[in-house]
Amino acid sequence: MKINRPLLWLCCFFISNFALAKELRLCYETESFQLLGTAGGESTLISGNIFIDKVSQAVESAGFKAAFYRRSWGRCIQDLISGENDVIFPTVWMKERDKWGHFPRDKQGRLDNSRAIQKAIYRVYTPANSRLDWDGKQFSALSSGIGAPYGYVVYHMLKKAGFLSPMDLSVEEGFKMLALNRLDGYVIEEQVGNELIEREQYQGKIIPLPVAFHISYFHLLLSHRFYRRDPAGAERIWNELKATVPFTLQPQSPFRQDWLQQR
Repeated sequence: MKINRPLLWLCCFFISNFALAKELRLCYETESFQLLGTAGGESTLISGNIFIDKVSQAVESAGFKAAFYRRSWGRCIQDLISGENDVIFPTVWMKERDKWGHFPRDKQGRLDNSRAIQKAIYRVYTPANSRLDWDGKQFSALSSGIGAPYGYVVYHMLKKAGFLSPMDLSVEEGFKMLALNRLDGYVIEEQVGNELIEREQYQGKIIPLPVAFHISYFHLLLSHRFYRRDPAGAERIWNELKATVPFTLQPQSPFRQDWLQQR
């Protein structure tokens, strides 16, 4: 059988480009989420990271090959906007972040939290002997302010409400200040906070307040370029997340609703 070489070359070309198009570059933060796994250099994957395990499963089940890399959160955002990557995670929705890329939406165009990676519960961590309290709307016995990672949704919420500490502290720095009783409180997602307490042996020194500061959802944020190129593939990824990591949706807190109305 005679082989048409130009046709064979053309088929190989399209197959190769299809394979390349199937690979997705996913960027995630270098800082806080190292607490959830074992990390190497900046370009290496964190092993045992619960977010990566879930995301990888969903991406591959949707028919894509996942290529993960780690950068600062600001760099992940820049790469998404410039088209250097296809996905950043974990991301909590804010209105202005719709400019960066696509969040999952339902048929009515509303944010679809049922297709998030998982629920995000942010708690206020305080020194164990602190009198600080949080009732869901107001703090009592507040003096030096509450810290949070710069740029996070909870950072903006604290700043808007006038609760934010004047010091910009990373999670690790904030918890060191709490252990030394030099900061009123620090807001971070509870899995990260609890893991840091265990890792740094802060038991008996730092405790979480019982009422959550903010409840939201961690999402995969897909680039505008990728969504335009393959909207069906993007929807498959979010659908696979829903199928592999189901959870119960929870209504927003009154404080969250008030804050949204003020924005």
